Amino acid sequence: MVSSPKNPWRSLPRDEFVLSEDLPFALEFNRRARGPEKLVLDLVPEPFFGRRDAPIVLLLLNPGVGQTGKQKHHPPDFAAALRADIAGDSPKNHFHLSNTIQGPGQRWWLSACRELIREAGLAAVSRNLLSIEFSPYHSQKFAHGLVRFPSQSYSFWLVEEAIRRNAVIVCMRGLKQWFGAVPSLGSFENLQLPRSTRSGSLSSRNLDSFEKLVETINLQPEIGV
Repeated sequence: MVSSPKNPWRSLPRDEFVLSEDLPFALEFNRRARGPEKLVLDLVPEPFFGRRDAPIVLLLLNPGVGQTGKQKHHPPDFAAALRADIAGDSPKNHFHLSNTIQGPGQRWWLSACRELIREAGLAAVSRNLLSIEFSPYHSQKFAHGLVRFPSQSYSFWLVEEAIRRNAVIVCMRGLKQWFGAVPSLGSFENLQLPRSTRSGSLSSRNLDSFEKLVETINLQPEIGV
């Protein structure tokens, strides 16, 4: 049995937004980056959300940000809930699909999962979905695919664990980056790809495997309610 590494986000200081081990890499990237490519280092990172052992795993690139989203990140109640979620080792639900405090990201996730929620129910979708960002830090435009933050090793380990338990893995964005970081994805038979990476939609129109997602969720016991 592979031992579980420590979740690095437990160590994120209360009043800081970048892990100390990631900071030199983030600052060096921003020193060379242009405008919308720069990492936004005054928002709570979003490395992953959902049960770490969920049967469905979604792979994305990094959390985006707009001016409205940035403003909504600052209220203490939302920021505190977000920090607690990423620091936890066994959350029962996907943060943006279950959090009662409305914040940036919630509208996007509800829209992306609309059809899946209609077929399987919001509670079941939230309970059985793990989303993992390739990079945890926000930016308007993704341009730091070659940067390797030490904290990413835990996220990559989560993907490797998903492969070991034969989860349904859907790479919504960043296939090239994910293949480079987790080479075993390339030969994983349960890897699913969308028709379009633009919308991020988990729908029958965008996924040939949509019915498989619904079936996977419906087969799960109702735990963690």
